[in-house]
Amino acid sequence: LINRPRVSIMDCGCGLADQSRTLAKLLRDQGMQVQLTLADIPTLREDFLTWWGKHTGIPTTFLPCTVATPIPELPEFDICLTTEFFEHVDDPLSYFDRMDAKLAHGGLLVTGVMDHDAGFLHVAPLLGALRDRISARGYEVLVTNRILRKP
Repeated sequence: LINRPRVSIMDCGCGLADQSRTLAKLLRDQGMQVQLTLADIPTLREDFLTWWGKHTGIPTTFLPCTVATPIPELPEFDICLTTEFFEHVDDPLSYFDRMDAKLAHGGLLVTGVMDHDAGFLHVAPLLGALRDRISARGYEVLVTNRILRKP
């Protein structure tokens, strides 16, 4: 990503987007143009995150995930952060397919696709089918189950 003049960051299930905001600032401070897109259930966090974008001068868009639109229309992006995400959604494969369609070739998927303990918030704790789909799409594993590069 360092060799690109512009970088678009997508954070799905962003919460307060600590990692993506830190990365956006780091890349901006290295002279890159950065676009940050955040997707999550709309709460007061949305107000903070859009304020933060204006405050830092980093173009920031918040995409609400609602019952009517659980997977909003995503823009194209170079890096996608989905840590602590796939195990929390009913259909991880559908979410991955939408992300994969918008992730640039050579882009990074920063995630956590290992199996998780079953529990109240882990509605899809077993992610073997997702790992198989990622492998079938030819993603290069940079860090097992964590950092993957799209071919």
